[in-house]
Amino acid sequence: MNPKDYLRSNSGPRLMGLSVVFGVLYLLVFAMTSCSTAAGVGRDVQKLGNEIEEAAQ
Repeated sequence: MNPKDYLRSNSGPRLMGLSVVFGVLYLLVFAMTSCSTAAGVGRDVQKLGNEIEEAAQ
């Protein structure tokens, strides 16, 4: 297979989908390491939700 033909193949959408999945996984891992426990993540999410709710009022 010619390398140029390989680049023109239909792998673009698949690679973009994989990059989105790995990006989300990276963010989840970062969120989990920034808080020491899952309860800490829950508190952070609840705090963010409360701030959004207060801003909407």
